[in-house]
Amino acid sequence: MPVEDGAWAVRAVAMLVEDRDKILLVREDEAREYIGKYPNMLSIPMGHIGLGENPPAATLREFAEETGLKAEIDFPLGFFQIEMANKQRAAVWVYKGHLVCNIRKTPSVIWLDEAEFLSLDPFSLRPLNHEIFQLYSAVRYFCGNDHISCQEIGEIIQRAMPKASHWTPS
Repeated sequence: MPVEDGAWAVRAVAMLVEDRDKILLVREDEAREYIGKYPNMLSIPMGHIGLGENPPAATLREFAEETGLKAEIDFPLGFFQIEMANKQRAAVWVYKGHLVCNIRKTPSVIWLDEAEFLSLDPFSLRPLNHEIFQLYSAVRYFCGNDHISCQEIGEIIQRAMPKASHWTPS
């Protein structure tokens, strides 16, 4: 189903990367209060969809910009709509990915295991991070127990996600 122009004030993407049972997060260095982003918050790498970009391309670009690392998308995790602090709506396309280079130390990148992530104060994380992790935990359970492949789950989720290609920013 095509997305109507002007349906969302912000169109964004996020990508959860897990490696060696640790989740990649970045430490935010700037504030954008209207999207719930403050300095020193932790976040799954996320950012905006640029003019003419589709969600997968924006995801890979934002991930590289925020982490200094190269990744590839494995499958879509979901689509979220949220109300921002300024009462405008945001759309967020979320993907699961993996690194395609050696892990190197990058100042903004933090790796946490599941227990460390879940022990964080929810207000130390950007909005949607807990929801994305909860969804990923369910997908990981189904993939890990031979109920259905991650590829099949990704195809089901992709069919239910709105298409961003019809969006033209004002």
